[in-house]
Amino acid sequence: LRIRFNNKYTCFTFLGLSEEELRQLNPSVAATLSALKRGHSLTQLYTDYVQVVEDRDQLKLDKQRLTEYMEQMVDELKEKAPLLRNQQEEYRKLQTELKELTSCYQCTAKKLEEAQLQKRESERRAGFYRRETSRLKQTCSDLSKQVSR
Repeated sequence: LRIRFNNKYTCFTFLGLSEEELRQLNPSVAATLSALKRGHSLTQLYTDYVQVVEDRDQLKLDKQRLTEYMEQMVDELKEKAPLLRNQQEEYRKLQTELKELTSCYQCTAKKLEEAQLQKRESERRAGFYRRETSRLKQTCSDLSKQVSR
């Protein structure tokens, strides 16, 4: 690697290849050359590379842990699927039963209301007939007294 310094810019050459040819050779070479032009040292580039590799390895471990966790969750769901299906079926049956009981309750409540109306009507009539009977007895008693005089 030869570095040529001009007044305007720094020029890199390697094995007779110009800087532009090196850039076209490989994207990582282009990135390295750009970093060197910005003033980074090869040591700094290597340190950055090591950090990126460590980060990548950590991400791989995280991904592996998450994958294992997801597989464990899927296995648990598969294991519990029959129980969940049974609970779902039981829930549906209970909903149907609740609808039937609600309908029955409404019907019974309506019959109760009708019976209460009939009871009030019967009590009203009974009161009328008691008063009428009492009045007729009084009239009969009065007529008996008039006849006996």
